Amino acid sequence: MKDKPLLNTTTPVAENQTPLNGQYPEQAPKRFPSLLSLIESQGIKPKDMALFEAAFTHASYANEHRGITDYDRLEFLGDGVLDLVVGDLAYRIHPDFDSGKLSKLRSQIVEGKNLSSLAIAFGFAPFVRFSEGEKKNAAYHGHIFEDVFESFIGATYLDQGYDFVYKYIAKAMDPFVKGALAAGVPDWKSKLQEEIQAEFKGGVQYQLVSESGTAQDKTFVVVCKVDDVALGVGKGHNKKQAETEAAKEAYLARRRNL
Repeated sequence: MKDKPLLNTTTPVAENQTPLNGQYPEQAPKRFPSLLSLIESQGIKPKDMALFEAAFTHASYANEHRGITDYDRLEFLGDGVLDLVVGDLAYRIHPDFDSGKLSKLRSQIVEGKNLSSLAIAFGFAPFVRFSEGEKKNAAYHGHIFEDVFESFIGATYLDQGYDFVYKYIAKAMDPFVKGALAAGVPDWKSKLQEEIQAEFKGGVQYQLVSESGTAQDKTFVVVCKVDDVALGVGKGHNKKQAETEAAKEAYLARRRNL
């Protein structure tokens, strides 16, 4: 067995580098003159626009404007609704999967990059409200798009009801459902651990190297190591997500080096 793995990179995985001012050098999202027109483009005739205004409001903006509600609670609700609907879809599509496989499939479908890509494609970014100071810090935080998509789902659920939001999510997430089914359900940490144990003496360790952001908007950076050699770096909303991203980066990097 080898004593040391090949060092691939210690460079953190790049976040979504799309600015929040609606100018996208690498993408061409739809543009809308108002938040109402954006909401209507999603097939929604809003009953309470205040819900959608809150869904696009970062905590920094609410802190500077008395009486304004941010998206924190709606994000929480939307996250739960997404898990329920996608879990239901996975359950119906795969009657042969046990709970463990269903959980992994759901996680793969609703992962942050998928939600962020939908928010970008739908043209959400120009309508996110930040304080002027926070814009400088948050403009390149890719997970902001994930948060806003979840809060939008929460607002849609409250405004339009479960039947509507179920159909909306099923349609919006369909490409990712199909992609996940085609690709299988990779458990990156398990795949990497199995490969490392078969090839090297040491196991895989995950080290938290940084933690930044506010209580409502945390970013964790984790390094995946074997025998103190870094194989991959991952970022996430929580430590578990960051570890998964680090394992994924390490596993795919090793595939590229074969």
